[in-house]
Amino acid sequence: MLVQHLVKKMDAEMSRWLHPHHPKHMDIIEKGHLIYMQGMVRSIRRSGNGLLADVQDVVPVQVRVNLQSIYDSECTCPAPFPCKHQIAVFFQLYGKNQSVHQWINRWKRTFPLDGKEDQEMNKGMLNMLEEKNQLTAEQEKVLSVYQHGVDLVEQTFHHAVKNRPDSFNLFYLYSKITNSLNDKGYYQWELTPLYHLVVNIHVLYRLVEFNQRQQRIWESKQLVHTILAQMDQAINELPKPAPFSFDFIYEKLVEDLRELLFLEEPFSNEMLTAYWKIWNFVFTRKTLRKRELAFAEETVKKSNPDSLWHVAYSFQSFFQGDMKKALDALESCAVEQFPVVFLYLEHFQQQKNWAGFDVIAPFFITHFKGYFESLGFFEKQNVVDQIFIYFSDYVEKTNQSHLMETILIQSLPFSAKPLSSFLLSRNEYRKLVELFLYANITIDAIGREVLKDIQRQDPESALPLYHRAVAIAISEKNRTSYKKAVRYLKKLRTIYRKLKEEERWNYYFSTILEETKRLRAFQEECRRGKLIDE
Repeated sequence: MLVQHLVKKMDAEMSRWLHPHHPKHMDIIEKGHLIYMQGMVRSIRRSGNGLLADVQDVVPVQVRVNLQSIYDSECTCPAPFPCKHQIAVFFQLYGKNQSVHQWINRWKRTFPLDGKEDQEMNKGMLNMLEEKNQLTAEQEKVLSVYQHGVDLVEQTFHHAVKNRPDSFNLFYLYSKITNSLNDKGYYQWELTPLYHLVVNIHVLYRLVEFNQRQQRIWESKQLVHTILAQMDQAINELPKPAPFSFDFIYEKLVEDLRELLFLEEPFSNEMLTAYWKIWNFVFTRKTLRKRELAFAEETVKKSNPDSLWHVAYSFQSFFQGDMKKALDALESCAVEQFPVVFLYLEHFQQQKNWAGFDVIAPFFITHFKGYFESLGFFEKQNVVDQIFIYFSDYVEKTNQSHLMETILIQSLPFSAKPLSSFLLSRNEYRKLVELFLYANITIDAIGREVLKDIQRQDPESALPLYHRAVAIAISEKNRTSYKKAVRYLKKLRTIYRKLKEEERWNYYFSTILEETKRLRAFQEECRRGKLIDE
């Protein structure tokens, strides 16, 4: 109860002390939020008449929160109260029971500017607000779409958590939201997908935030995939090119996507997917992308090696056409974030940009094996299928067969089928047989047409397959397997004769007979098959 009282007191004082339009205050909140989102606040504990917290910043600091007077709180950093570390500790305490994202949004809406306050306010912010007073009716309507969407999500989640905090059904909650979406009926068709996009981004944010407090991962993950599918549909239905009036909402969505990435876990892959989709297909204007590149670059400098912002920086570098920087940004998390490379390959494949494949190839070869070994059984099979799809056209157009072969060999045994098709298409029969032997693919599983093709084009390469098949059949020691062994021996005899290697056949077969002289049933099957006493 004491901590809850403290949080309530800190909330009131921080809201009163910090001004959302003051550049220094905005900077403190942003930096404090970044420290909090990166999990840098450690070990909060009681100490005398206050709380102590360790903050693992670039230079580690210790924060002491005074329970009697917030203003007498201290930090070992040289900055005055409130510093970014104290803000981070406040967010850590506040976020245990409430939404930090909501607090920041509420704080941003406090202290609306009027003409008397403009002397100390950020000029850029002030200009934007002055421009807002001159918005057209169309621009006001577009902005209302954003606020409607945010309010719908916040109110629905708030009501659910308030009434049934531990047991509400997430899918039912989402269905209520989507039903409300369909009831709104904005009369201009182009606003509907924009509204859907706003709502789904905010639902995704609330789901991620919710699972940081209550672990309902499996249920939430199913819903996250549904949300991503709905976002795809909304993106496809957005008017292209977008009207200039959409810029007002796009500016807000840029901030929302940043907040989403700062959450980090859980569903990091899905959050990155949402970020990629929107920046790839919606935020295509150069000014937006250049600004986001600069933001991502600065954020990476302050982030951990496994931060999602390394991937965001990679995306933004990719959008600027700097493939080298895009791949360099992934080096610190190459195994964990390797699927990002598939996004780039898909993009290059659609554009038939084979030079892009050339740039990616060294990175792919270097890190693919580590990534592949980290996957589960079914994931490995899916990845192999993806590789074959992405690289087939590239190999055909550039004749870089060694690259495909190297990747598929690294994926064995999961890649046995596509690798065999690849080798067969290139008439590389000896490598194909080596693959069959390595992958323990039986001669019956290979298929008649493939065997005939091998025997016709390169008969000698088929010998090891039949030698192994004979040995396996004999080792099973039953009448059926002996008959099978005789059938394989006849094939071998035909191949040796075709190669004019009867002596090798005679030596091989006599050795077989010597080793199996006690297997009367096998010897009898050889006589029946006219392999003996011909």
